[in-house]
Amino acid sequence: MKILMATMGLDIGGAETHIVELAKELKAEGHDIVVASNGGVYVPEIVAAGIRHYQVPMHRRDAGCMLRSRKLLKEIIRTERPDVVHAHARIPAFLCGTLQHRMKFPLSPPPTGYSTPRARCATSPTGASAPSPSPRTSRHI
Repeated sequence: MKILMATMGLDIGGAETHIVELAKELKAEGHDIVVASNGGVYVPEIVAAGIRHYQVPMHRRDAGCMLRSRKLLKEIIRTERPDVVHAHARIPAFLCGTLQHRMKFPLSPPPTGYSTPRARCATSPTGASAPSPSPRTSRHI
């Protein structure tokens, strides 16, 4: 399965470490993994593991970065044709969500991190429309 992981950045942090370890493990299991982020200290590690990385400025909410990020994500999705896109934060989830309907790809949103149910509903799919790694996770999201 080809999986695009979209995240804000790959600098030091718990979520970032999770993304790197998950990407490497999925790659080791035979999946084709692609990561899109603003970059960071973990990029050399994932590239050394054979994972493609695309530099996308999803780390800021200003209009210029958001528009540039959306354009880059659209190109990445068109080129890579992932089986599923997994967004790891609100900005990537929002941007991928704006492309999902027209480009018709499954989007797996982050299961946590939204301050209100309204914000979550506005930025990501839920329930049966959101792919997840397990039935337990499906019930959560």
